[in-house]
Amino acid sequence: MMKTIKTIYLIGITILFFVTYLSDNQAEEYAQTGLPDGAYARLGKGNINVMRFTPSGTHLVVGTDIGLLIYDIKTGAETILSVGEKMKNQILAFTPDGRILACSGRDEYVINYWDWKNKKLLNNLTITHHFSGIADMNFVDNNTLIFLSNNGVIRKWNIKSNQEISKRQYNNRKSVKVISQDGSYYASGDPIQGRIRIWSFSQDELGSELIVKTDGIIQKSIKNLFNSDNKNDKNKNGITNIAISPDEKQIASIHKDNIVRLWDINSNKQRTLFRLQSGHMNTLTFSFDNKYLAISKTDKTILIWDLVNGRSHTILKGHKKSIHALAFSPNEYGLIASGSSDGTIRLWNSITGVEQGVIATGYSDLIKAIAFTMDNNSLYTATDSGLVKHWHAKTGKEIGTPFYSEEDCFIAVTFSHDMQYLAYQGGSKVPSKTHEGYSLNLSEKGIRLWYIPAWIEKITIPTQTLSLSYSPNNRMVATTSFNDGNQLWDVNTGVKSDQFIPENGRFRIPVFSTNGDILVVYGSHQPIEAWNILTKESVPVANNNDIFSVAFPVTNNHYILSVAFSNNSKLLATKNFKGIVLYDVAPTGITYNTSLFSYENSGSGRILLFSLDDKILLESHSNSDGYTIRLWDIDRKTEMGAITGHVNYIQTLAFSHDGKILASSGSDGVVLLWDWDKIKESMGLNKK
Repeated sequence: MMKTIKTIYLIGITILFFVTYLSDNQAEEYAQTGLPDGAYARLGKGNINVMRFTPSGTHLVVGTDIGLLIYDIKTGAETILSVGEKMKNQILAFTPDGRILACSGRDEYVINYWDWKNKKLLNNLTITHHFSGIADMNFVDNNTLIFLSNNGVIRKWNIKSNQEISKRQYNNRKSVKVISQDGSYYASGDPIQGRIRIWSFSQDELGSELIVKTDGIIQKSIKNLFNSDNKNDKNKNGITNIAISPDEKQIASIHKDNIVRLWDINSNKQRTLFRLQSGHMNTLTFSFDNKYLAISKTDKTILIWDLVNGRSHTILKGHKKSIHALAFSPNEYGLIASGSSDGTIRLWNSITGVEQGVIATGYSDLIKAIAFTMDNNSLYTATDSGLVKHWHAKTGKEIGTPFYSEEDCFIAVTFSHDMQYLAYQGGSKVPSKTHEGYSLNLSEKGIRLWYIPAWIEKITIPTQTLSLSYSPNNRMVATTSFNDGNQLWDVNTGVKSDQFIPENGRFRIPVFSTNGDILVVYGSHQPIEAWNILTKESVPVANNNDIFSVAFPVTNNHYILSVAFSNNSKLLATKNFKGIVLYDVAPTGITYNTSLFSYENSGSGRILLFSLDDKILLESHSNSDGYTIRLWDIDRKTEMGAITGHVNYIQTLAFSHDGKILASSGSDGVVLLWDWDKIKESMGLNKK
């Protein structure tokens, strides 16, 4: 035992050295590799979706929304297996001999086979007929892959001949699904009722069903914790994650009631039960000797549970944000890797509880805000998880130390226009007790303003908000909530202004005009309203519902997705599911200008942005064909082309103050920097 622990400790020292030595070169290589046409840099490596050790335990593979990266456990050296591909790598599987890596995503229709040591894509499998994406997959031998679709179809596939061996339809109800390592069965966890069903492939039938145990003691604790008198109690047992032990004998499940349950597959009995007193749980995994269960929590810790003695063994502390991926080493006893929203992957000795080192940095999740500094030399990004990073605009290198919010995530976040302050509403995301997905808990601390150059908190505004907008003169922030409607706040005093709209209790997103004179608010199923900040009076707005109904005679015309002011504040662009409408803006009223772009399959996308000269309107766009940025000629009312490169929904668009750089970010956790002059030249826009 002591020899093993010493080995892991020495590995940790080596990793710490090599990460420090290699990080700059690796970051620069990743920023420049596999870029789409027109982009000159990539910021960040994307979300950490999944991690898996190779069967030999010598390397760790990390899957993101944009690629695959491999880390040498002894040296920390990073290898880019793929980057920029249009695949969300969420599921990984190795052949038993460790030679071939299969990867896919839960919404994907393609499985790629890699000779990972030689960085060679061997083949891929594309499935189009009655398929709903991959739920899980595993190799049963070096030639046979078994994979399960989200709609319950199980397939066996020969990877050498790339031919299907067999196919069967099993349970197709919506559930969390996982295949056993030997490929003999799969387990499905019900997200509503909390049941686990075992499906045997050999018997082609439902093998057994495990149901949440509700004896008097447990039922009482659940009732006291969640006030279970309401009709949605059954949903609180719903399963959010499951794992099968390597020996195939146990299943562990995370439930919405904050309980982890352990099931014996042979006896169909619950062997162990414990409830976390603080935080919520994201994911879990078994150690390879079946003796320990690791559970990651939103309080930035990892609980190591002793399955033999039925008690907590140790708690791993060191991450600065929530942990979403875990992987035990198959051959280094107690070695576990963790991937966090703080952008790092860390190695731990789970037996002693000691952190062994940071093996990788630079990862990030959904980007919620981007802003350039006034000199255009750098930019800041704010992620959904409450992480703010500073980047060099030309090289794409990270500058300084990131800012980590105390809260789990940013509910709303914005930068001041002079880039001196960050304003945000913090909070947390917890599994919903009444439906699938998550609910938002807003921090009672309200809106917090931080002075960016020194990262010192300036003031707290005593309100809770779901949306934030900073005024161009940097003196006010506009907020919105379901209870108080829209409000204006003085950022120097934290006092609510008396010059704004009545508190009508409706949720509408606020947007300032570029000159700061007018504020518009919009929301689904509600007309656009506007207020003159200088006169404190309402500004008449043409009935956008009627305009959309005439311009685009379809359903949901009144569902406004986005609005944007031109840089001269004379135009207002609005978008719904079927097109874009322009309005003329004046202090006395906002009037209809023209129905710009009507198209049949418009898809969705919530971002509009004018170029600095107000001649081009940029629109984020997504449909079955992918995720693009469409460019529209304002004068000619025609589409000029599209920018492609993101692999998930585009969340933000921003120009540098000189208009030479366009920054775009997506749910993939990556920012792409584009040379705007080259983009226009490639589309013939400079020839006008």
